[in-house]
Amino acid sequence: MLAMDVWCFSKSTARIDLEKHQTRLHYWGISLCNFGESPLQFWVFLLYTKQAPNLVWCTDFTYIRLSNGKMRYNCTVMDLYDRSVVSSINSEYINTELAKAAVEQALGTEKPGKGLILHSDQGSQYTSWEFVDYCKKRGIRQSMSKSGCPYDNAPMERFYNTFKNELIYPNSFSSAECLDEAVRRYVYIWYNHVRPHSYNGWKTPFEARYRT
Repeated sequence: MLAMDVWCFSKSTARIDLEKHQTRLHYWGISLCNFGESPLQFWVFLLYTKQAPNLVWCTDFTYIRLSNGKMRYNCTVMDLYDRSVVSSINSEYINTELAKAAVEQALGTEKPGKGLILHSDQGSQYTSWEFVDYCKKRGIRQSMSKSGCPYDNAPMERFYNTFKNELIYPNSFSSAECLDEAVRRYVYIWYNHVRPHSYNGWKTPFEARYRT
């Protein structure tokens, strides 16, 4: 059962493996890219995500520059079932608190059942003990891709490419408040409800999520 590798988690504590001059961290409760080591495993994983909403989420960060030169950071959580954005938050800092806030907002809105898988890269915000402990307490099972994995969080990368080309690059944002409002309108109105998505057979995420 290849797909089972995604949510089979070891109970080993963090350790450093210096084999082949590489440092690899094996974190409590985190599966490191078991699904992405081959195209077959990757596609079996994707079949699991298509069973129902709120089984597998993915998340990532990006940066946005305001017109005054100040930086803002966005953390978004996406449901891989239909590519719906279930949470998107901006902050002055790119840290674990932002990652937790984005996931917490999504949990409050979607209220998924037990066994939710959250996939991310190996950024320090997601591998910190604070975030790992947060996920354990919320019943979330973390999944991460190994460095260099060709399927590493590709849906989030595609989303951010669209997000920046359609919203960020063509516009100028004079304040954090203006940016926050623009992101809310883009994500929760345009992206989820209006914009067709090729993954959904050119249905919007909303249409795909509630299809009969």
